[in-house]
Amino acid sequence: KDKLQGLMDEERLFFVSYDDLADLEVNPHQAYRDGPHDQPRYFYAPKIVFVLGEDRKELDILGIQLERTPDARVYTRDNSKPNEWLFVKSC
Repeated sequence: KDKLQGLMDEERLFFVSYDDLADLEVNPHQAYRDGPHDQPRYFYAPKIVFVLGEDRKELDILGIQLERTPDARVYTRDNSKPNEWLFVKSC
């Protein structure tokens, strides 16, 4: 908790919430125009916390919450398997 407070005090902690994505319907963009339409595509509306490096040049991801439920998992580099972390970052 002290580390997070320190990052906030240094103005290096950023929060992004993709609220607008929560309202998208299933497969609204018809990505598979010529393909099967019986396989709907769903969108996540993630919440992401970033930290700005000490040199203030790069952002790194601290955590990602994909779902909008109170008990939704927060994925981090430390609590995820490598392939799982890669998948979560691509959502």
